[in-house]
Amino acid sequence: KVRFELIQREIKQPKRPETTSFVDVSELIGRDAMKEEIISILLCDYKCRNVPTITLVGMGGIGKTALAQLIYNDHRIQTHFSKTIGVCASDPFDQTQIARAILGDLDPDSLISLKTPTLQSVLSKISEKLTREKFLFVFDDVWTDRDQDWETLKVAFKYGMPGSCILVTSRKESVARRMESPHVVPLQLLSEEMCWLILSQKAFSGRSQASREILEDIGREIANKCKGLPLAAKTIGGLLQDKQGREEWQNVLNNVIWKSSFAHEIFSPLLLSYYDLPSPIRQCLSYCAIFPKSFTIYKDELIQCWMAQGYLNSDDNRRTELKGEDYFKYLATRSFFQDFEKDTSGSIISCKMHDMVHEFVQFLTEHRFVTEVVARNSLSSKRVRHLRLAIPSWDASPLSICLREKLRSLVVVSDGLTSGDALQDLFSRSKLLRFLEFDRLRLRPAKIAGGMKNLIHLRYLSLISCSGLENLPESVCELINLQSLNLRDCLDLKKLAVGMGKLINL
Repeated sequence: KVRFELIQREIKQPKRPETTSFVDVSELIGRDAMKEEIISILLCDYKCRNVPTITLVGMGGIGKTALAQLIYNDHRIQTHFSKTIGVCASDPFDQTQIARAILGDLDPDSLISLKTPTLQSVLSKISEKLTREKFLFVFDDVWTDRDQDWETLKVAFKYGMPGSCILVTSRKESVARRMESPHVVPLQLLSEEMCWLILSQKAFSGRSQASREILEDIGREIANKCKGLPLAAKTIGGLLQDKQGREEWQNVLNNVIWKSSFAHEIFSPLLLSYYDLPSPIRQCLSYCAIFPKSFTIYKDELIQCWMAQGYLNSDDNRRTELKGEDYFKYLATRSFFQDFEKDTSGSIISCKMHDMVHEFVQFLTEHRFVTEVVARNSLSSKRVRHLRLAIPSWDASPLSICLREKLRSLVVVSDGLTSGDALQDLFSRSKLLRFLEFDRLRLRPAKIAGGMKNLIHLRYLSLISCSGLENLPESVCELINLQSLNLRDCLDLKKLAVGMGKLINL
């Protein structure tokens, strides 16, 4: 600490907002059908040993809490159940505090009469009171998926009258499994039109019709950037209230907003999910910033990338890959990935990231992860460590000028014939590379043979859809630390290198 002159400072994580049952029904748009579906389930009087649970699952900002509030306040629900109680169950999960909140709603006098309310005494009172009640408990924003946190509470809830129900909102599918929910309802993204209605309701509040007509075309484009997230539409709509002219709205559309201090407010729901991740998984998520928007991410290739960067430390490569599988599933169940393609056995082959999640990871990794189309010999960031370059033309040698010696990852996408000089310069200067990918390049073995042995730290070499590569050069066999070799869709390839046996870490 002294040697590196490190300074200690406090890091304030975003506070989880406490929810209430108060909500403006007029501001909730696009959830009517789902609301009716859930209410119809709640109004069915189940006769089962345990109190049935309905779990609303979805990514941060998709509208789980707002929908739960809407259901809670519906007159049919208030009439059907003798007691409706809403509790914010955010992290950290405190059994005693939740039990006291429930008893305080059931019978405030009973809670006051307990001079030193322990968890046992509070749960005994709850069990006693519930024998005369058909209840609906709403647990909002549940993060804990540990059995021991819920076990004692669930035992007390069994004393309720038949027809009692529990409604839970969570970002984690694992919570639904722990709660043994017979009904798991994944919230879908809103349509572009619904996002526009939410945004315009905020942005045009108090404005004239003439102002609306001038700004509507830009406003609709901004609403489309929200990609179906109602909270993002509402937050940006609030920001636009103070923006008067087209130029200011155009700045919001042109991504200025994502680089401003206001970005923290837009991304606050995702920041909560991010800070809830174990730190090794955080860096795995951040690495996804190297992919462009709407990119199809192959699960196995992503895990190999994590391995190459040393994010999955283990002495055994097989155990390392299994750890990568666990990390991927962890992120998938927390809604960081979507649009899954699965094989016949149900295993995930590929996925995509929601555009807002992609913007978020780029916000987290600004300057370190860069994706650029290189038309001239320029690169915006000098601190880049992980770079994805799309090169329309190889008329010059952009790699030799753009590249930084400290690069850890490089992906080059181009439909043209690569320059041999540029590749030689790349191999001689980028000795710290751990991941190198050429996508759709026209390669000749001779052009990648020389200098390849300089990449002594390379863990992952990926040659995807590279035409003209008939023989894998023998110099590849000098990469003694290579763990992964990806030759997907190299249709001209006829022969591997003779010395493949040297690659003892492959």
